[in-house]
Amino acid sequence: MRLEDLPSRRHEAWKWSDLRAAVSDRAEMLNGAGPVGPEGPVAALAQAMGDGYGPVAVDIAASGDTLENRFTEGDAGSYGSITVRSGVTANLIERISVSGSRLRPWLPAYTRIEIEPGASLRRIIFQDNRLSNGQADEAVVLNEAVVRMGHGATYQQFVLAEGARFSRFETSVSVEGEGAVVQLAAVYMASAKRHVDLTSRVSHLEPGATVRQVVKGAVRRGGRSVFQGKFLVSKQAQKTDAEMAHNVLLLEEGAEVFAKPELEIYADDVACAHGNTAGQLDENAIFYLRQRGLQEAEARAMITRSFLIEAIPDWMGRELHDEIERRIDSWLGARA
Repeated sequence: MRLEDLPSRRHEAWKWSDLRAAVSDRAEMLNGAGPVGPEGPVAALAQAMGDGYGPVAVDIAASGDTLENRFTEGDAGSYGSITVRSGVTANLIERISVSGSRLRPWLPAYTRIEIEPGASLRRIIFQDNRLSNGQADEAVVLNEAVVRMGHGATYQQFVLAEGARFSRFETSVSVEGEGAVVQLAAVYMASAKRHVDLTSRVSHLEPGATVRQVVKGAVRRGGRSVFQGKFLVSKQAQKTDAEMAHNVLLLEEGAEVFAKPELEIYADDVACAHGNTAGQLDENAIFYLRQRGLQEAEARAMITRSFLIEAIPDWMGRELHDEIERRIDSWLGARA
């Protein structure tokens, strides 16, 4: 694999997340890697950095199973597949930690997920940034999942991301059975020199799917966020009910956000909508809280917190819900 094989700003799907530029100073790590195939650059990098391990295939045949994977710098790339058998309910938790190691700062993961008819999978991704002030961020976090869903299947996903030198979380869902349910939610927080990209595509190929996507974020000066969401509704996917919303707060001057919500619809009996907003904190609300004894920083943190936690889905368990709130509080109290 050559550096020129990686996507750059000239590639539409990567125009705000220039992977080639992000890794240009460490191109030697590509030596020995195979070419980028039809699965794309993340799959190729995950295979190349797999330390000789072949694809990992996981078959979930019993309800109640929870898989937990942990990734940090220096780990091998992750490339594999997960199959959730018919009628089974399962959970997948992925924890990605950026700690500042320069040993091997790339964290590529590529997963193919098959959810058979009547099965259900809840996938939760926690990506934190544990760097102290002044510590260099070398991490390139790449996480991609390709999901296929059968008749009556359910896929629920939540992402909590704090970004890295470069981070991209990409999810492609193919609804291949009637009456499927998809719920995608995310909270992201980007401080200075942190890049967070949330890219998703849901392809509706069969009728009667219900899809809900809610993403909320907060970006500080010097931080950058990218949201790309697309719903594709084919001609045969009648009775589709799909909604997408992305809302972000720019907490300081110099924060950057790039958003591209899309609907591509070929069916005529559907209910589809998308929305996107980017704005600043309400100064009237800050003034109100300050009149009640809060310092300005406390008031801003309280409003931002309330905004972000609205994206935490109802299906999240209490323990994980509390962990997300603690992570949000920690980020709001830190100045990276």
